[in-house]
Amino acid sequence: MRKAKFAVILAFVTGSAVLAQPPQAQRAGRPISFVACPEFRDTARQCWLAETGGKTYYIGGFTIGTPPQLLHKVLVEGVAHDDEVSCGAINIDPISISPLAELDYNCDTVLPDNGTGPRGGSIFDLPAEVLARNGADVPSPPPLSQPATFDITFDFDRSNLNLLNQGKVEMMARAIMASQVTRVIVTGHAGRSRLSDDSMLVENPAIGAQRAAVISAALIGIGVSPALLVTRDAKQPSSDNTADGVASRNVRVEIDLGAKH
Repeated sequence: MRKAKFAVILAFVTGSAVLAQPPQAQRAGRPISFVACPEFRDTARQCWLAETGGKTYYIGGFTIGTPPQLLHKVLVEGVAHDDEVSCGAINIDPISISPLAELDYNCDTVLPDNGTGPRGGSIFDLPAEVLARNGADVPSPPPLSQPATFDITFDFDRSNLNLLNQGKVEMMARAIMASQVTRVIVTGHAGRSRLSDDSMLVENPAIGAQRAAVISAALIGIGVSPALLVTRDAKQPSSDNTADGVASRNVRVEIDLGAKH
């Protein structure tokens, strides 16, 4: 049973459901976006917390691709549920976490074990041998039957592929190689994020081109023909002004097909 559970979790982590998955029902909640020092509660590996507006939030959710880290502030974006508690704090789900690059020596709080724990599991609880396989047990997706568009969302102001979007890119590459593809357009975007206090974080405009280059190199490394790839830069940061600016920090991959299957 344990092996089956980890197989399901691994499939989720590596993004096998990205290619075809029905939308999940939205739960009531309030959008929230803030920058704060993460705090680690020494209870479970994913018991990461952050405080803002006099409230403490749980930020170690299952779907985060990059974990918080001490000595770095973190951008937290998502939907808060005041009626849900995880690790003794308000649950945020869905959630996006972006540890910021600058060192901040004030971000060094480790809280004692108080007997609380997370609502659900975490990818960071998986055994090392499972994480090391990184998708080896996940079957390849079927050939695409129509043109498709996928978004790979990055951490704020970064162009490296975290664990979750590594898996998504691998599954996307497998789908491309299994299909009669005539062109793959990789368009990089820089973005911005409006915080709950109405301030704005804006990414370096050059990061869009960097993200497109990273995705293209990853696709080629997996086996996609370089002749299929067209790499583009969206040039300007998105003008999206919503509380959750995650959608504007992406690389959009458009896949054109030749003969239909």
